Amino acid sequence: MDTTPMMRVRDLVLVGGGHSHVMVLMHFAMKPMQGTKLTLVTSTVHTPYSGMLPGFVAGTYTHDECHIDLSRLCRFANARLIHAPCMGIDRHAKTVALKNRPSVNYDVLSIDVGSIPAASSVPGAQTHATPVKPIDGFCSRWDAALSRSSSTTRLAVVGGGAGGVELALAMRTRLPEAHVAVFTRSEVLAEKAPAARRIFRKEIQDKNIELHEHCAVSELKQGVLVTKEGTAHNFDECFWCTQAGCQPWLAESGLACDKSGFVYVHETLQTETDADIFAAGDCANVRKHPRPKAGVFAVRQGMPLAENLRRILKGERAKPFKPQSTFLSLISTGDGRAAATKGSMCLAPRAWLWRLKDNIDRKFMHKFGRDIPFKKMHAAMRRKAEQSIPEVARASRSRVEGEDAIAALMKAPMRCGGCGAKVGAGVLSRVLEAVRPLIHTHADVVQGAGDDAAIVRQRSGELGVHTVDFFRAFIDDLHTFGHIAANHALSDCHAMGAKPVSALCVVTVPYGLESKVEDDLVQLLSGACVSLAEAGCQLAGGHTCEGAEVALGFCVYGTLPEMEGAMRKGGCRAGDRIILTKPLGTGALLAADMRGAATGRHVQAALQMMKKSNAGAADVLRTYACTACTDVTGFGLIGHLVEMLKASSGSVAASLVEPAKIPTLVGAKDAVASGIFSSIQPDNQRAARAIKKHSFMKDPKYPLLFDPQTAGGLLATVPQNRVSDCLRDLREAGYDSACVIGEITADGNHDGELVTLGASIQL
Repeated sequence: MDTTPMMRVRDLVLVGGGHSHVMVLMHFAMKPMQGTKLTLVTSTVHTPYSGMLPGFVAGTYTHDECHIDLSRLCRFANARLIHAPCMGIDRHAKTVALKNRPSVNYDVLSIDVGSIPAASSVPGAQTHATPVKPIDGFCSRWDAALSRSSSTTRLAVVGGGAGGVELALAMRTRLPEAHVAVFTRSEVLAEKAPAARRIFRKEIQDKNIELHEHCAVSELKQGVLVTKEGTAHNFDECFWCTQAGCQPWLAESGLACDKSGFVYVHETLQTETDADIFAAGDCANVRKHPRPKAGVFAVRQGMPLAENLRRILKGERAKPFKPQSTFLSLISTGDGRAAATKGSMCLAPRAWLWRLKDNIDRKFMHKFGRDIPFKKMHAAMRRKAEQSIPEVARASRSRVEGEDAIAALMKAPMRCGGCGAKVGAGVLSRVLEAVRPLIHTHADVVQGAGDDAAIVRQRSGELGVHTVDFFRAFIDDLHTFGHIAANHALSDCHAMGAKPVSALCVVTVPYGLESKVEDDLVQLLSGACVSLAEAGCQLAGGHTCEGAEVALGFCVYGTLPEMEGAMRKGGCRAGDRIILTKPLGTGALLAADMRGAATGRHVQAALQMMKKSNAGAADVLRTYACTACTDVTGFGLIGHLVEMLKASSGSVAASLVEPAKIPTLVGAKDAVASGIFSSIQPDNQRAARAIKKHSFMKDPKYPLLFDPQTAGGLLATVPQNRVSDCLRDLREAGYDSACVIGEITADGNHDGELVTLGASIQL
């Protein structure tokens, strides 16, 4: 049996989730490179397919039908997904700057960030218009505009290219009684053949859409569009669909760009300044082969880009790519028809052309959605990757890491255990220097990281609270994982009503090149420091170890002023109301994510929930005389509730509302309905013996009562006369899902059946 760990010796970072990068992700999924860590940095986890945007506006497609789930695609490609905006690149340090988190290192970088509206030259446009680009945010902006619309709504579309015309026709279909007007500085469809312009002028006229050609917009005010000629046109919603610009950080990073900020690239798609930085899609300008900003060119660049990225990673020369000069364009009319244009040719709108377009678009989307062969491909990819170590070693000789990479690959099977498995002192020293500015300083920590042990001052009359948590990584984004792991560990202190003072960490990182191990540790500990700082807790030291996979844990020390101030599991009293502060479902969602069966935005929402500290909830609960409290974690809601009941003095039981009324994360119910559960679910479900006979076994949410939670909410009991005010303050503190899920009763001796489902609870 080959137990060689998967080693990271190179980093390929993709910035942006555009069409070209979608193709790259699929290419590397089908043909992975041993030793190369693939990372996608994106500000959105659902990237729209631009060809289907007019159909979305017209109501033909749903959001999910016209968006590619990048989270699911990254899972298939074994790529790390970092959901954060890019703020720039440091070409000399070879790092990508991210918003509110550490930079990411790269060996090879590719940029496909699309474009942004070029509205800054028109006064008021940025304030009073809805930009179509970046497209990844347009759908929510359109939904918001749609919610404000009525039969008298006046819609203005600025831009007479194919995108603006399709948009206006789609709006007419969706809002047949609205007033729609198109404004363009030149002719409509100026980039198309004269026949196309004639056809679409007639379409626009027949659909009762106002067309203002050779009518440049000079200013936008609140509800008023002013043309260069001084004519004013009233509007309720204005959509900006003109030639776009580019992200300013591209030029600010020193990349060679044209006057509009688009990155100049060679025929190989390598930037003119850096051979290890590529650019594709709308943000790139191939100097030798300039082409319009159209999705078809971004898609066609995908495969050449993927092949050239692979060649550069292997130390080979990139190959030039010449895009086609003309392309078939299918322009929808919004009413189930489409016209076809290519060069000077144009076919008038027909239903069969729309069916052709719809079939092409759906087939493309299915390739990156429902047709991803997770089960079939995973085993094959692993087998192929395991056989490729010699190939990587040979290729690495011509790369910068050279002999270091070869030595790392060859030594992997002989890595030591015990203290020989520790991360090197040099790496640890640099990591500590990197995260030291992020470490919160607590006055009672006399000696922190750097000595053999931490020293914490004991204050007179205070009680010490100690807790420990440790688990394996469940996502590749180590900054987010570190944030959540620390928050999860701190939660035990919060549930007790204690104030965290210091924490010691235990980290396992996969073996790899020293620089890669260092980067992993910086990401993990930087994320952890966010949670620790929020809690006023100092990272006082820790221990590192090499292993097959990333794992992180914390031993947290906190203080209580006195025992009477502690919130403990035992203490439930008959008549108390049971409060849950966060929704359930993290276990099922994470299990579904591992199988590529979860929706990206649902996973991201769950991660955001897991980052939310329980400290604020604990403060509110203590204010309202909380009688018992615990955090809902690995044993699930029922498991932890039974612990509370058994720990309480007297004979108490619990009456819960029906499962359908208990808050759960979006997507969790779908996961369990598909038969996807956390691996500990069968053990947790044994707690069902504590539930009195009921009729809720088939309730879709019933399995989630046993779902193990990571960084779950607090489960607490509060006196009935305080519960309304308590819920109000919890929601004001940001715990929007906080609710009463049951009450404590006095009938606790029923052969171990302590929980009743289906109760009607009065606040």
